[in-house]
Amino acid sequence: SREAKGLNASRTFASVVAVLLVLGFQTVSSPKGEDLGLDADQTDRTIPEESHPSDGYFVANRGQVAEGILFYSRGDPAVAFREDGVLFVLAEVDPPKDAERPWEPRWLADSTERRAGRSIAYVVRFEGANDVTPVGEGRLPFDTNFFTGGDPAVWITNVPSYGEIVYANLYEGIDLVYRVAGAGVKYDFVVRPHADPRQISLVYDGVEGLYLDSGSLVARTRLGEVRDAPPTSFDGSHEAVSCGFELRGSLSAGFSCDGRNPSRELTIDPLVYSTFLGGGGQEQMYLSRALTVDSSGSVFVTG
Repeated sequence: SREAKGLNASRTFASVVAVLLVLGFQTVSSPKGEDLGLDADQTDRTIPEESHPSDGYFVANRGQVAEGILFYSRGDPAVAFREDGVLFVLAEVDPPKDAERPWEPRWLADSTERRAGRSIAYVVRFEGANDVTPVGEGRLPFDTNFFTGGDPAVWITNVPSYGEIVYANLYEGIDLVYRVAGAGVKYDFVVRPHADPRQISLVYDGVEGLYLDSGSLVARTRLGEVRDAPPTSFDGSHEAVSCGFELRGSLSAGFSCDGRNPSRELTIDPLVYSTFLGGGGQEQMYLSRALTVDSSGSVFVTG
């Protein structure tokens, strides 16, 4: 069953958060030669504008993160893809108790002291869905290497990256596609002709509640809110279709679409972004203090 195949979320949140947030030393490299290992039907696939590597991408799991995760992307929030659903990880860095002004990450600027923050995770499950294994599509022309610790025997190299993660036929006639955009993670439900979008049922496991706000679906957590923006929906002729979120229960939601021509394909396209408080620009400051150039001009980035 889907429950037997998935991980027990309540017992694995802590370990998943820890492994996702602490990935060791990571590099990105281009594969040698011309063979990227693309399937024939992937070779000519165009990566959408919003999925450029500068915005983010999805990395396959080859043992560098928790078991059960097949692909993941880091950001706000971090996202991981499993057979039993999609895992979202939120993290916050706490300000020092003696701060006299809005917190600045002093441990990055003038010390090596790191201040632990809070982390939470929740899973979006697909109620009533088919048993589907997510796959990476749109193979990107670089690999990622994970040099964790000092023993090369446990380093993980040449891990592929992708522009999309696809749950094909998640519901009858409906695919779910995830992409990374500059402002967050985008996902599309692609509803083929005559398939019913009312099949889609999203259950939020690990949040405090759901509510609708100006068309957005908002998940309340201890660290703040994560919003799914009102979807932009259109049919195969690129005509707008009126689709919106609707609550199905205290922790579940789906979509309601009006005026759709059932003979045309329908795309429902929201954006996920977080509004929780905390942090202080760690990424920029950490990156600026963790760059070096060798004598040949090669740039090394740690993070």
